Amino acid sequence: QTSIVQQIFRKARQETKVIFIPGNHDNWFRSFQGMNIKEIRIERDTTHTTLDGKRFFVSHGDEFDVLVKHSRVMYIIGDLGYAMLLRINHLTNTVRKYLNLPYWSFSKYIKSHVKKANEFVEGYKQAAVNRATKEGYDGYVCGHIHKSGISHSEGVLYCNTGDWVEHCTALVEDETGSLQILHWSDHAKVEVINRGTEVIHSDMPLLIPTKA
Repeated sequence: QTSIVQQIFRKARQETKVIFIPGNHDNWFRSFQGMNIKEIRIERDTTHTTLDGKRFFVSHGDEFDVLVKHSRVMYIIGDLGYAMLLRINHLTNTVRKYLNLPYWSFSKYIKSHVKKANEFVEGYKQAAVNRATKEGYDGYVCGHIHKSGISHSEGVLYCNTGDWVEHCTALVEDETGSLQILHWSDHAKVEVINRGTEVIHSDMPLLIPTKA
């Protein structure tokens, strides 16, 4: 993580525009909204326009999570439960690595097989799409729920960055304006959205973009 943060500061010093949007785990940074830390701007949300002219609203996304927004106790319980899943996940993959098996997410497996979790993800996605539609955006970029993905819904492109804690995913834009999710955890899997048509699952080599 330190290496990545250093790289981001380095890019900011080299005149790449960097905006930091704090989430619910570092929400004390939100009191510095509108200020700069060195060359990095802190904002609650922002608008990003892709190179092909599409406008995206960007936020962390915890405003759609009713547990975080309305129940601090349930949030703490959920946070502790997820921390436990991460510990189990780490132990599981330590063994899998020793056996030369690929990375496997225990917490992702649990969440994908729990009906309520799937219902929550769909409800969360719909809330983000409704917000983008209401404000006239072409799409919404958020994170928070640790489930990356790019999909179309009601004419809006929903993009979730996932997370860098467990799945190590990132949303990037190429020089044509197309968006893709990079999966660093297995160094190969890439989900590509091709000009607003469909999500393509590929085993192409991981390419790190040269431009922000």
